[in-house]
Amino acid sequence: MRLFPRRRPMLNPLPGFWPSERLFYESAASVVVEHEDGWDVRTRHPGHRFVAWEFAVRYETACRLAELHYTQICDGPTNEEYVVRVAEIERLLGEADRLSQLERSMRPALPDNATAIRLLAVSPRPQPIMPEASRLESLAEEHLPDVDHVRSEMARLEAASPPFNPQVHEFLMEVDRQIPGAGIHSAVWVGSDRYDYPFDYDFERVLRPLRYIPTYLSLAWGDPIHVRAVVQNATAHLEGCVKKALDKADAKQPLGALLGTPAAKNLMSADSLAGASEFVRLVGNPSKHDYTNDRHHGSVFIYEDAVLAYFLSRRFGAQALEASGQLDDLVAAAEDATRHDRYFRGAQLPIYSR
Repeated sequence: MRLFPRRRPMLNPLPGFWPSERLFYESAASVVVEHEDGWDVRTRHPGHRFVAWEFAVRYETACRLAELHYTQICDGPTNEEYVVRVAEIERLLGEADRLSQLERSMRPALPDNATAIRLLAVSPRPQPIMPEASRLESLAEEHLPDVDHVRSEMARLEAASPPFNPQVHEFLMEVDRQIPGAGIHSAVWVGSDRYDYPFDYDFERVLRPLRYIPTYLSLAWGDPIHVRAVVQNATAHLEGCVKKALDKADAKQPLGALLGTPAAKNLMSADSLAGASEFVRLVGNPSKHDYTNDRHHGSVFIYEDAVLAYFLSRRFGAQALEASGQLDDLVAAAEDATRHDRYFRGAQLPIYSR
């Protein structure tokens, strides 16, 4: 390898400072997405996935480099620079087409069963070892009605449609509507993938965490690194509900300590209080402090943790507000904010399809 180093084609000299091809290669390696039947590229989709990771990365690299040259042509180059950049675009797109043709030519020679394809398409990086089951499985079975249907339907959707799509989101909203109070179904959609969230001053602590849930649920569907954000916002929503119910909006005590106060014990039923306290122990505190996976190398939480954490926080939060007589006020406040276009300030948030 030292005697015969691999030669990479170099960009023709052009004025100014431009990213190296190595940087484009490293960027491409970070954005190709693994699926059951191969790797997806992003910049210029060839109409198929690549079983060979290296083909996918080199294809994406070539397309990104071609995109760079095209954007520079749009910026009014000199005639000499124009000629060089057109030649580079032609070379790079030709290389991308060659890789695509090689992939399509090799497919008939490969095994046609999914297991073999997965083995061939394995990432060159060590794969994370994920937790075997949700931390909230038992708690959800005790406190969420029809949780077995929710879990089985989510598993079916994940197997049938790897991208997070409207069908997944519609199912989550359908379940959410069965729990009293405001939730992801309270978002006001702008187009098919962006939303505003209703703002109310009195219930800001309750509503603000809910604002982020649809975005992070969609991100976590394709990348477990975002599951923690869902769990943290779900915990924040529950804490907001408990503080509102106890009339302790400015209390500095953490959620677990608040649930142990005499006021909480007098307000909430023993069953609801025990469930909320167990929620804090299982995922609320770990989402803030626990960064160790007992199987090592993988995420601390799995996607099912995100879904169940959200619905459990909604259930216990609604029970706390209902016990204090404020649940109907929350719903009315969210509806009034929507009628009068009062939303949290800032950019509309998206859901992400992968």
